Amino acid sequence: MDSVAYAAKKGSSVRMTHSISSLPPTETLLAFQAARNGGSFAQAARALNVNHATVLRRVQTLEAWLGTRVFERSGRGVVLTPAGQRFSADLDQAVETLERSADRWKPATGPTLIRLSVLPSFARLWLMPRLPDLIGKPQRYRIELSLSHQPVALGDGQTDVAIRYGKGDWDGLTAIPLRRETLCPVASAGLSGAAEKMTPQAIAALPLVHDSDTSLWQHWFAQHGFRYRMKASDMRFEDYDLALEAMRRGIGALLRREHNEEQVCEPDVLRLNESSAENPRRHFVVVSAHEQRVSVQRFVECLCAHDV
Repeated sequence: MDSVAYAAKKGSSVRMTHSISSLPPTETLLAFQAARNGGSFAQAARALNVNHATVLRRVQTLEAWLGTRVFERSGRGVVLTPAGQRFSADLDQAVETLERSADRWKPATGPTLIRLSVLPSFARLWLMPRLPDLIGKPQRYRIELSLSHQPVALGDGQTDVAIRYGKGDWDGLTAIPLRRETLCPVASAGLSGAAEKMTPQAIAALPLVHDSDTSLWQHWFAQHGFRYRMKASDMRFEDYDLALEAMRRGIGALLRREHNEEQVCEPDVLRLNESSAENPRRHFVVVSAHEQRVSVQRFVECLCAHDV
């Protein structure tokens, strides 16, 4: 016996204002969201752990229910048609309404799970000092942390929020900037030739350490009217944290991203020049452009509030 029939039998005042049979099956909506977020039926199939034909059949069922096409082919993937874009906006609004209703009425069952992907250097230098406050007392969030430099597929059920470094112009993503960093030339006191109050030309003669963004030294020197090109003695590291450790061990001078007192006050690190430059790149909190879950939005707000 279904719940409506049971309620009627018990004399309840519950009434159906519409027929459930008039709504599209839930799996068709999930297939639509996965294909929209992933940009292809193949990506949707991987996200939903079904085969390509199943995703296609579910999308076709949804299109039959709507009476119009919601996707069209684009290269090796799919994009939303104008009708698909309108339906996508309506669906997102409906999901947001359900999320907010669930937050109001569903009893709390424990900490909210957040799958967070961050850069290794960001994890150590920014996240770990703030992690106890982010988790909260009593515990608000259960964070599954993964470390990666690679782009992540947000909204696929594997990653909810990411921290990435760049200019924030990533397609299909919403990027919320964290505060800017200043770049300051520093070196270990043990690096031969390193001293305080050096000229840009003298600094350029030192071996320099770069992280994955080799343009930052060029940016700093350009602000001093000096054109710089990488030398054979320069070294590049994929992660900023490795570049920072290389500087401390006397391998070369580094443009340090100054964002906490622990770094600024290191006694064995020399500031080579008093002039600093604003980093043209920055860290961003990144979520899918289609993210509507209230729990994720609140975690993003919490992250940004701790950027002090």
